[in-house]
Amino acid sequence: MEYVSVGTDCILDEYFIPAVNSDKKIKPSGGLWCSLYRGEYYNEWLDFISNKPIYLRRYLRKENPYELSGAIITPKENAKILTLDSAESFSILENLYNFDYEKVADDFDAIYYDLFQLTGAIPRYSDDIRRFISVTTFLVLNPSSIKEYKKAKINIRPMDYEYEWCEDIEGTTTILPGTYEVEPASEEYTAILNEICLHFSDEIARLKIEYSNLPTYRIVEIFRKKIEETFGNEIISYCKSKKYDSDRVLASLTVRSYKRAK
Repeated sequence: MEYVSVGTDCILDEYFIPAVNSDKKIKPSGGLWCSLYRGEYYNEWLDFISNKPIYLRRYLRKENPYELSGAIITPKENAKILTLDSAESFSILENLYNFDYEKVADDFDAIYYDLFQLTGAIPRYSDDIRRFISVTTFLVLNPSSIKEYKKAKINIRPMDYEYEWCEDIEGTTTILPGTYEVEPASEEYTAILNEICLHFSDEIARLKIEYSNLPTYRIVEIFRKKIEETFGNEIISYCKSKKYDSDRVLASLTVRSYKRAK
């Protein structure tokens, strides 16, 4: 089975943001979100956002607003996947883990949300599932569980399209030559992560107590500013040497350092 992630064609360990709990019980923050890859001429996520410009704008680029980056991923055969497709399987998330995605990520490599089956099997959560999950979804929790990925370009042809409103979109997905693996994070990245953990160990403990009433992702937003103030130049320098996106690396470092201190 293959899955497509829209928005980036580069999957790096240094970019990966671990899943943390959000204020949406049914949906975590972080992870790599994908939909089923159904071939060149259909993209379920693109079909969903075609009528929701607020989502579509996140992906559009000024230099070429009609071409989106994407990645087609193949999980490893031994990846541990929590498949949510029935009341019984959903009870694992609800009762065993109490919707704590950070604990789920300790035991599973990915979550597969079968939208059609779930909305029928869990009526009390059907509205939240449609609102926050929206399409059948594969959520990667552990990037090392990805066997390989291919880069893709998703060309969209708007119909009666303006930036403010979008009535319909047709899209075709072109897989580019080459197959890639997700390499482990570099030694330099790991060294910066260790520095952050050492420097902020007391600060993280304080934040957890002071903001114990907030979901993890809200605390992480506060913590990110502190990391940027202290290690911003070091992170930017590292990213320039690697030609990485410093915002994505900073986001990854923030969540990983926070989770490591837990």
